[in-house]
Amino acid sequence: MKRFAAMLVVSVLMVLWIASGDRMSAGQRTDGLYYEVTGIHPDAVLMRINGEDISAEEYLYWLAYDCEYLTSYVPNLDFSAEVSNGMTYGSYAKADAVETVAAAAPQMRLRLGSIEPTVITEDFCRRAAATGQVCRHFHLSLQSGCDRTLARMNRKYNTAEFLACVERLRRYFPGCALTADMITGFPGETEADQAAAVAFLEQVGFAAVHVFPYSRRPGTKADAMPEQLSHAVKSARAHEAQRVADACKQRYLVQQVGQTLPVLFETEHDGGWVGHSDNYCLVRAAGDDLRGLVKNVKISAVSGQMLVGDLV
Repeated sequence: MKRFAAMLVVSVLMVLWIASGDRMSAGQRTDGLYYEVTGIHPDAVLMRINGEDISAEEYLYWLAYDCEYLTSYVPNLDFSAEVSNGMTYGSYAKADAVETVAAAAPQMRLRLGSIEPTVITEDFCRRAAATGQVCRHFHLSLQSGCDRTLARMNRKYNTAEFLACVERLRRYFPGCALTADMITGFPGETEADQAAAVAFLEQVGFAAVHVFPYSRRPGTKADAMPEQLSHAVKSARAHEAQRVADACKQRYLVQQVGQTLPVLFETEHDGGWVGHSDNYCLVRAAGDDLRGLVKNVKISAVSGQMLVGDLV
């Protein structure tokens, strides 16, 4: 909840400023966060954070994903405190929060990061989809695709409940990219547990998964658990799971060929422009000065882990 609240506390204030004019100059906010809106287009916003130009979409994703980084700039931020527009975000449901940001910044597309499966209710999906601004990409907290391991991790969901979330998201956001993180080699994990977790990756058909071998952290409950696995076993299982995850990603990329995707262009590369589609695929296309613009691209091919296409 803190990560989501962090995104909203700052981003709503930011977008209210944006709504007040076509261009804003650099300044120092009262909460200490440096900002500069460098340009506004009908379908994209660029801004400068601590000297670096980033898109508004990247900014919202950054705030949602890394609350600790945000609070290094706003050390006294109280996530349950009342902010300047009179709203208390600590008590807001996440669907309310999404609607608030969407209404304040109708020109932005919103990408949500690191969402717990318990958030993905029918009501949340219906209301988020109704804004027409939420990107078709959801990074879900998975950790394991094995029920036994999830229980040992003290997660608040099982694989059946996770699959129900997947079904809801794909129903309300057709073709959406689902990404996740996965830990292998958790204490007590058996070969059967590993097999179940890897099979679950295939069952869901993720667009991308980052796989990490379990790392002991002194003072945690997991560190005190018996049946700690060797580094070699944890690493081998991580490599096995990542191979399956990479194959799932490649299949998802191939599915995009022939489709037209809205792409937010960010950088110039090899004579073309590269950016992310609404479903978080990296896309390259030729064009003139596309930085910070959202353009439709007809996808013609897959090149490595990138899509290639032409502006339409």
